[in-house]
Amino acid sequence: MTPIDLWFRLLFSPDIEGTKLDLNPKDPGNYTPDGRLLGSQCGISAKEFPDAPFGHITPGYAARLAKAKYWDAHGLDNFPPAIAILLADSYYNGGEPIRWLQRAVGTQVDGQWGPKSQSALRVAWSQGPIQVLVVYTSCRIKYLAGLNKPEMMEGWAKRCMMMLCLAIQVVGGLPAVTVTEGTSV
Repeated sequence: MTPIDLWFRLLFSPDIEGTKLDLNPKDPGNYTPDGRLLGSQCGISAKEFPDAPFGHITPGYAARLAKAKYWDAHGLDNFPPAIAILLADSYYNGGEPIRWLQRAVGTQVDGQWGPKSQSALRVAWSQGPIQVLVVYTSCRIKYLAGLNKPEMMEGWAKRCMMMLCLAIQVVGGLPAVTVTEGTSV
C-alpha cells in the first residue's frame, strides 16, 4: 500500500474524518466562504470545497480532491513517505507544516522549503527518523493548543497521535495501527 493510500485509510476512519455528513454549526470549516452551512463529509469541508456535493461525497471522491490539493500541490512525493503523510494531514487540517518540519530538522524556520531545508532533512532523517516525526508532531500539537479551542483539542491531539503512529509504522518502528470506532482518549 502506498503512503497516500495509508493516509486515506486512516483519514476516512471513524475516529478521524469518517464518511458521514457533519453539519456541526460550531465548526467554522462547515461553512462556505459566503456563510452557508453545508457541512463536511469524508474530510471535505464547505470552507475549502464549497461546490462539493455534500451528502453524496464518497471516500473515492474525497481522496481525489485531497490528493490534488494537499499532496500533489505540495510535491509530497519528494519527501520521505512518513513525512509526506504528516505534511499532507497538516495541510489538510491547517497550520504551518513547513515551519514545523524546519524546526524538527534543526534548520532556519522561515516557512520556505529550499535546498538548505532539504539538506537538513536528509541529515536529521539519517540520524533518527522517529525523532524528526515526534518533534514535528509536538510542534503541530503546540500550534493547535495555541488556537484556544478546548472543545476541539482532544480530537485534534488524537488525530495527531494517530498520524504519528502511522508515520512511525511507515518507517518500520511500530506494528500496524488499528483504528476502532468510538475509541476514546
